[in-house]
Amino acid sequence: RASTAVVLAVSLFPTTVSFTVPPKTLSPEASNNGLYASDEGFDAPERTPAEIAMDTTYGTATQFTTDDSQETMTSFFETHQNFISLFTEIQGANPIASSFIGATGTSDGTKFTATERESLPDIPADDVRKNQIASFLDAMQQSLLDIPVNEGVEEDTADMIFVEEGRRILALSRFQVLDSNEALFETVWSEIATLLSDDTGGTGTLILLTNGMERKELVEFAECEVFRPLSWLGLGELFEVSPIIRSDCTGVRILYKLGEVPDLDAQNEYDDDYDPNKFIEGLDAL
Repeated sequence: RASTAVVLAVSLFPTTVSFTVPPKTLSPEASNNGLYASDEGFDAPERTPAEIAMDTTYGTATQFTTDDSQETMTSFFETHQNFISLFTEIQGANPIASSFIGATGTSDGTKFTATERESLPDIPADDVRKNQIASFLDAMQQSLLDIPVNEGVEEDTADMIFVEEGRRILALSRFQVLDSNEALFETVWSEIATLLSDDTGGTGTLILLTNGMERKELVEFAECEVFRPLSWLGLGELFEVSPIIRSDCTGVRILYKLGEVPDLDAQNEYDDDYDPNKFIEGLDAL
């Protein structure tokens, strides 16, 4: 990590916000904060790497007993009848919720379908929302800087957290800001449909709630209203859904086909064997 810089660039026309995380040179006695979901946000007392790992924004264990029973699925789909057409169109292969949705994307007159909906812009148009996004990303960047470095260890838990959190920030390609929490469900599923339609791995959406939401309520929403239904629709393996909680702003992060951390040793081996002359010869042969 000491030789690597992470650059976070978000084009927010007419404002361009560029964040650079320089190589870390913190001492073991330096700030021991991390990027994690907590009621206190990114400002936390000194903690060990093991404690930081317990509060990362990824890999959170299930916190609610949401099962895949017929009763649970019936309650969800009956509550969201307006979205049946969308669920039908975005479903994956062999969804366990097939009895609740149609076999095709034929509209049945409900208000919201994947093909008929108006896709939201990648980034809000007004400067106020752009500044809210920039402030949030700035705090996320600072949280990466606060992860400690143990100079005597080549790679440790803190380094892995730095990589995992950093690549999740870099994966964000779409941003939405909501003044009303009532629009959260529709916005989340609209973004899921957009990410599926674009089908670009390693991308994602951050949805910010300016009015905030209680931690328990947001975690329950992310799991019970988004992640579990995605699994019922046969899409659970494609998405990572995380509640992002800070003291001044909260939101939901949706990542699509994030994949594993690249094998840097294998990449370096590939780079060492790379012969540009062979590449040029291959182009000439076309």
